[in-house]
Amino acid sequence: MKKFLMIFTMMCSFFILTEVNAGTLSWKNFKKLSPNTFEFYLEATDLEINYISGTWEIENGRILEIKTTDGWINATNNNNTFYYYHDGIKKGNYQIATIKIELTKDGTTKINNLKMDIYTCTKDAYLNFFNPNGNLTTETEYKNACLNNDATLKNLIISEGTLSPKFQSNINNYSATVNYDTDKMIFNPILNNQKAKIISNNTCNLKVGKNTCEIIIEAENGIRNTYTVEVTRKELQENPNYSDDATLKSLAISNGILIPNFDSNIFSYTTNVKNEINVITWDAIPNHPKAKVLTNSCNLTVGENTCEIIVEAENKSKKTYYLFVTREKKTEDENNDTTIKNLTVENGTLIEKFDPLKKEYTIEINENTKSIILKYTLNANNEEKELIINIEENKKYYDLIITSLNNQIKDTYRFNFSIKKNQNNTENKDDQKPIIKDDNEIENPQTGINLSFKSIISLIGLSLLAFLCFKKKNIIKKI
Repeated sequence: MKKFLMIFTMMCSFFILTEVNAGTLSWKNFKKLSPNTFEFYLEATDLEINYISGTWEIENGRILEIKTTDGWINATNNNNTFYYYHDGIKKGNYQIATIKIELTKDGTTKINNLKMDIYTCTKDAYLNFFNPNGNLTTETEYKNACLNNDATLKNLIISEGTLSPKFQSNINNYSATVNYDTDKMIFNPILNNQKAKIISNNTCNLKVGKNTCEIIIEAENGIRNTYTVEVTRKELQENPNYSDDATLKSLAISNGILIPNFDSNIFSYTTNVKNEINVITWDAIPNHPKAKVLTNSCNLTVGENTCEIIVEAENKSKKTYYLFVTREKKTEDENNDTTIKNLTVENGTLIEKFDPLKKEYTIEINENTKSIILKYTLNANNEEKELIINIEENKKYYDLIITSLNNQIKDTYRFNFSIKKNQNNTENKDDQKPIIKDDNEIENPQTGINLSFKSIISLIGLSLLAFLCFKKKNIIKKI
């Protein structure tokens, strides 16, 4: 009788944990190995994933053993918090792990915080690297396949002379000529991609004659690109009749404050101006009386602006002082702005294309989705936001209220929830669990009915009696 009870219990112990892409992840073939020991097979049906994580919640019990199968790797051993990953995306029907647990009287077990998906171009918490196809890969291959490889410049500005040829992103070699009194070249490189970085010094010391100056850029994936400028510093001119002094004695601007304070040998400055300032002018006085300033104003757009103050010496050589001006946004527009941008949804799908001026959207979610994550950026101040929305059973929508910076205007983005029906109409039963009542009684996790030896014996006896009566009746009819 004990053997029959174990088989009956195993047949009744099929309950679903979660549902992804119309597939299911479930415990199957529940076995009672001893009065207090149970075994489950964690299996997938019609699923495409390469990682799964969650937490075993065990009351009055413990995990004895977890064995992964079919190429799955257990990153956390027998811990209650589990993490399994696979080399490549696993498709179809397969077994993931065998779990043995020990439960004392009234012990229960269930899974919480279950997550599963496909990792592509990801570095996970255990320093595993996944390529675009979801396969495990090396850090080098991951960087090459998944990280940006742009190590080019949008522009390259030099403090003295003129680049030859004119700068282009795909040209790496340039030349320039400077006068004798220029003993260093300062570079202002502007990146094409903000994930890249400049790893070389932006100052190049010059000796008389030819000098090789390098500007080295490193892309996000580690690839490097080098722009080379061959700078020729002229020898000292003996002719006293022509001055090559193209420096300034003083510099004053019409709006804002120069940062740093003016110094004849500093060629790069910054300042900020109000939104209403659309032109900045300057009063620049050369050090040499026969030098002259060729520019005196600069038109401004909202944001960053590069203004050039060009000084020409008596001998026609030139120096350029750079003024980087940031024009502020219009305060009224910024304070009253209640729009958002860069909206993304995790654990759900935004049906309509996002438009900051459109205020109502539909998010499609699976039946078993417990929460979604909204990520967006405020247009007013570019502040990034992340919001976790718990899905309530009777709540068909969620209102995201945006308040302006001056707290005077509120606007609402409404997100309606659309439930994606499971094709098999299979309910998630991840919170069902076997409960041990005593040595001879166990609760069926499907129906909640308590089964004992006596009840099963009675059920079998009645079934056999009905079967014999039916057979006897048929025999009598035939006679």
